Amino acid sequence: MAIDLVEFEANTTILTDEIIAHRLGLIPLTSPNVDKNFQYTRECNYIDYCSSYSIELNLNIRCTEDRTMEVTSRELFSQNQ
Repeated sequence: MAIDLVEFEANTTILTDEIIAHRLGLIPLTSPNVDKNFQYTRECNYIDYCSSYSIELNLNIRCTEDRTMEVTSRELFSQNQ
């Protein structure tokens, strides 16, 4: 599984939204129950979003100092069960 849809609320970094979205897409997503619960997008009738085959990951980072900040996949969090 991989991240394939990214929505930005605010991006004040020097990196463009496209570069960040591409880098997020390179993060492999794993789950111990993926073989039991996974559904392919082709099995859903919705065009944009289907809660049956989607999870929502959030990234909320703010650098308050005048320096470069390293952000890793550890900062991604999900509110899904």
